[in-house]
Amino acid sequence: MRKLSLTWYFVKIDPVHFSLLTSPIKNFFIIFISFFLTTAVLFCIDYFVVLENLESSLKKDSSDEAFSTLLTQLRTTNLENRLEPDSDNFFNVKIREMFDLVDTIIRIEIRDKDGDIKAGVNNNESLKYLAATYRVESIFPSRLTEAQLSLYGIFATELSQAIDSNPFLVKIYFFDEKINSTINSQKNYLFFVTLVIFLMQLSLFFFCLKFAFRAAQDTKTKLEKVNRLLENKNVQLEYAASHDSLTTIPNRAALIDYLHRKLEKMKSNDSLYGISKSPLPTMRSTSFKNREKFALCFIDIDKFKPINDKYGHLVGDGVLIEIANRIQKASRPNDFFGRLGGDEFIVILNQIKNIMDTVRIIERIQRTLFEPMKIKGSVIRISCSIGIGVYVFDESLQTSKILNEADSAMYKVKSKGGGSYSFYNY
Repeated sequence: MRKLSLTWYFVKIDPVHFSLLTSPIKNFFIIFISFFLTTAVLFCIDYFVVLENLESSLKKDSSDEAFSTLLTQLRTTNLENRLEPDSDNFFNVKIREMFDLVDTIIRIEIRDKDGDIKAGVNNNESLKYLAATYRVESIFPSRLTEAQLSLYGIFATELSQAIDSNPFLVKIYFFDEKINSTINSQKNYLFFVTLVIFLMQLSLFFFCLKFAFRAAQDTKTKLEKVNRLLENKNVQLEYAASHDSLTTIPNRAALIDYLHRKLEKMKSNDSLYGISKSPLPTMRSTSFKNREKFALCFIDIDKFKPINDKYGHLVGDGVLIEIANRIQKASRPNDFFGRLGGDEFIVILNQIKNIMDTVRIIERIQRTLFEPMKIKGSVIRISCSIGIGVYVFDESLQTSKILNEADSAMYKVKSKGGGSYSFYNY
């Protein structure tokens, strides 16, 4: 008989059911982990790309901001209010570096065409370098064009273009410290945002992991329940295949299997003795007494069909159940008892020492069955015919042969009116 098994993880499981049940969870883990790793890699790439672009942008923005601050300092001299240059009055910007042992002091002076100083701005901070050309119009109002300014060696350009052409000008213009400070603050902010997003992803991962394990545990519990049910079903099927549905005692299939296993066991024990068909005195001989013996008793209920016809099948079934209970109580614990079919029963008496042991058990069974039965309000009396065969092991001994010989002895009793017993080999 084919058995079914269906469990998961720590339980035995059929490979087909395993692949069907675990594939969704396995695919979920593969997809989720792949998504998580891909997201992490892309986020790291985006982090460094954004960081690089941020540094470049901050350098440019900070340079423009610092230059605007310098222009504001120049405008505090109110030159546009005190000086009104015209076409005959030109000014130029002269940068003079004054070196000291410690710092470099920068002074920006505005002179007229005669060289007289009209205004000046000092920058007393610790500046190292200054090199640039500024747009005069950005410092104070002027009607001078770029072409006119170029005649005096003054060229206008955008500071951002100068920095793009030569990034080292950031250091020359003294903006690097401010830029680095801004970049560091932005880095810290970006790192904090990255950490928050990563923790959110990690929390989501553990939540999904917990959900998946909970689902797996629920599935495991359900499968264990199903497996227990299947095991119970297997036990029930095995029981139904080997037991009589009415009396719950072993059936014909169980009887045949029991006899087959018993003969194999006797063969393995080297009990190689022939069937004794000689009269009872021969059974009492020394050679027969020292061998392992068993007796098969074929029991048939006398005139059982009239009971069914008179009282009905329900009462007849009750009679069969009562007969089974009485025979089982009259037998020994190590004896085999089963229903062959209909009103026929088999008792195998194991390890009998002599014929008298068999006779005592048979007479006890008959006395038990002869007692009146009260079934569904009806009092019923029955009798039985019993055919007996006593055997030792022989190579030619077969299950069918044993049953036929006991059956033949039982019909010998029936032919004489029943209600008794007879030995086949006596």
